[in-house]
Amino acid sequence: MFSTGHDVMSKLVTLFTVVILSLLSCTSFAAVQVSEAPQNQQQMGIIGATALSDLGTLEEKLGEKAGRLGGTSFRVTSAVGNHLLHGTAIVYQ
Repeated sequence: MFSTGHDVMSKLVTLFTVVILSLLSCTSFAAVQVSEAPQNQQQMGIIGATALSDLGTLEEKLGEKAGRLGGTSFRVTSAVGNHLLHGTAIVYQ
């Protein structure tokens, strides 16, 4: 009926492992912004993002989105708007 010290420790190790693996799978890395198409990478798609503040925030959002898609770099192709910015970028891998 009662758990032994070994059972409790085993359950804690399993729980810890599950938590760490779930955190790692949720982690994404932002792609690097480039000014021209990288010669050693292939275009994998076009993305868009919207930002309320400034161009830097828009570029950051595009980089995060490109990274989530598996891209290693991205090139901004458009950025328009006054208070609400919308931009597009080509993603490379």
